[in-house]
Formats: sequence, structure tokens, C-alpha cells
Amino acid sequence: MEEKVIFEEFNSSQMDSRWGRWKWIIDLERKYDLEHNRSVPIPSMLLYWDSRKSYVYKTFFASTLSISSAIESFLRRKIPDNRFKKNLFLSNYIDIALEEEMILEPLKDELLNFNKNVRNNIVHPKGIFGFEWLGFEITEHSKFLMSWESPTGEPMEPLAPQKAAELGIDLYLRTVKAVLKI
Repeated sequence: MEEKVIFEEFNSSQMDSRWGRWKWIIDLERKYDLEHNRSVPIPSMLLYWDSRKSYVYKTFFASTLSISSAIESFLRRKIPDNRFKKNLFLSNYIDIALEEEMILEPLKDELLNFNKNVRNNIVHPKGIFGFEWLGFEITEHSKFLMSWESPTGEPMEPLAPQKAAELGIDLYLRTVKAVLKI
């Protein structure tokens, strides 16, 4: 197939948004100078790559959960072993990273906020599906019929899950940059 035809196929309306999401990630990695960094532990990098792929293919909840795991994995592997007396939660790793001066207070606050208000609301949902944090309410019309509605009656924000994934990816890259002192 001719290169122009391949590009046009890839850039079709079906693929256009994928290309845009992929470009967004690459641009972000370049911004933080982390395109080909080899200092990230392999388990953390694998989780990050899974999050990237999920984001590109519009599985934003999977992307958000993978990036949360990547943050936790990365901090766990970079914090000195003598700091662990038991199994810890992501919030504990974030606190220790601040104590060890691996990250600064503003990043710590953002990571804790992401953990509490995004990750925990996906992993430990409240309500019928737990998507209240996205600004959605689910109305049950019957046993088999439900609809998504905005709590204010305003039009819903269709990209809220995408924004949550983007926030997580950005936080992961900033955390890696801070911890590795790049």
C-alpha cells in the first residue's frame, strides 16, 4: 500500500482521535524530557505503557487505573526499603516520597488529590456505579434501563473520564521527573 493511502486511512475519522491522543502523550513525554528514559523500573514502565495504550484506544477508566498502579509501583521501587514495615497504600508512598525529599509539597498534594478523588472513586465506587466524581448521576428507570444525567441538569461533560486519565498520565510523568531529578 502506498504511504499516502496508509496515512489517509490512519488519519480517517475513525482514527483521527486516536492519533490526537497519541500525539498528546508523545508531546507530554517530550515536555518532561522522558521520551526514552531508561531509569524507570520495568514493572512501572509496563503499567505506564498499558495506561498509554488504554488512553489512545479510549478505555479511560483502564488508563486511569493503570496509571495509578504505575505511580504506586514507581514510588515503591524508588523509596528505600528500610521505610517499609508493612504493606502500604499509595497515599503512604506519596507521604514517604515527600519525607525523603523525592517530591515537593505541591506535587504531593496533587498526587493525594488524584488518589482520593479519582482513583479511589473508581476502585471503591459509591452509589450505583460510583461515577459521581465525574459529574454524572445514573437514573434507574427500570430494572434494565438506566440513563446518565448531569446532577445540575446542565449538559454532561463527555470527556470527564478522558480528563481523569490525562491528569493521571501527567502526574505520573511529573512524578518520574521529580524523583529521578531530570
